[in-house]
Amino acid sequence: MTDMPTAYSVETLADAYRLLAEHGRGVRVIAGGTDLMVLMNAHQLDAARFLDIWRVAELRGISDEGDHLRIGALVTYTELIRSPLSQRHAPALVAASRTIGAVQIQNRGTLGGNIVNASPAGDSLPVLAAYDAELEIGSHRGLRRVAFNQFYTGYRQTVLEADELLVAVQLPKLKADEPRTSHLESRDGGARRFIQ
Repeated sequence: MTDMPTAYSVETLADAYRLLAEHGRGVRVIAGGTDLMVLMNAHQLDAARFLDIWRVAELRGISDEGDHLRIGALVTYTELIRSPLSQRHAPALVAASRTIGAVQIQNRGTLGGNIVNASPAGDSLPVLAAYDAELEIGSHRGLRRVAFNQFYTGYRQTVLEADELLVAVQLPKLKADEPRTSHLESRDGGARRFIQ
């Protein structure tokens, strides 16, 4: 018989940081869970401890920060699709969000999860790279910013330290004279064009 996994559920970043400082790589962060559930069902997940951050309000929301949008790590694809701010200033990200899974996945899957999962098949990743996004990474030591295009160090590997979380994405807003057309590559290699 296998041991039952331990799950910690937190509601504040401070509590999440404390548990990550205490357990490090011994705990697996979970929010939307859409990728982790696939691994669990395939018996490819060996974690015994989970840190559920789904209820951390500090990781939610889309806000206008002047020359960029700040998108919390727990923003779902449905929230991105419906947000007037992302529709106006990040139409390619909205278009990519519409292609991700079924509605159930869009309702639960998070932008942050897609980023930290570090899968080369991550649907939002090419858009974030094209926008030159910046990532806010936090821990009990404080916040740091990392350019999205410097975040990955290899296959399913990132610069995240054992005690760090992705907090938010800083996405430069499109300027009025920038084109509103985006091209996304589908998984089968065919190009799709989205005109906003």
